[in-house]
Amino acid sequence: MKKKVKENRKLNKSIITNTKSSNNIKTAEPYNGSVHFRLDNISFESIKTNSGFTNYLKDIFEVHNYFVLLFDKFLKHMKNKKVGEIQHKGNHYHRIEGKNEKICREIVRKIRNQKEVSEDAEFYQFGIEGLRIITQKIDNVYDILFLDPHHLIYPSDKYNQKDRDNYNCCMINLNDRTNNIKNELEDLKIKFKN
Repeated sequence: MKKKVKENRKLNKSIITNTKSSNNIKTAEPYNGSVHFRLDNISFESIKTNSGFTNYLKDIFEVHNYFVLLFDKFLKHMKNKKVGEIQHKGNHYHRIEGKNEKICREIVRKIRNQKEVSEDAEFYQFGIEGLRIITQKIDNVYDILFLDPHHLIYPSDKYNQKDRDNYNCCMINLNDRTNNIKNELEDLKIKFKN
């Protein structure tokens, strides 16, 4: 009989997972479920705002680079992450508040042609290799809204290109720009043959 009691105690200890001890009292840790990213509301429209924000890019090569960062690196890196893992110091992740939150609201209004953005909206920024990804958090779902390639929500001399106001390559028109360059190259090819 004593043997069975000891086995049950061992079994009960292994059942208690995801706990931490405080003065020998076990308490459950905060929810640490999986994080999910939605792409339903992302906008690749390039804009300029009154506050000085722009997400126009230099050329189609820069656009391509940011698409690769977002889809191939960032989303793969974040796949199957838990809430506690994204808050790790190795990840660039934080809530956007104050005047920076107002800038995000202005951008979302302009991109979506809306008069107002919900007051309950909580904006968060993620970063990967110089790209800043702006999201709206709802529970453990991050709704990706737009990209801040020039670090203008939180300005940084390291990443703010000095001539960004001269950029005119719109992310959403990438296919049009690619076709235009392709046509120009075909025209040049024909000229050199003649």
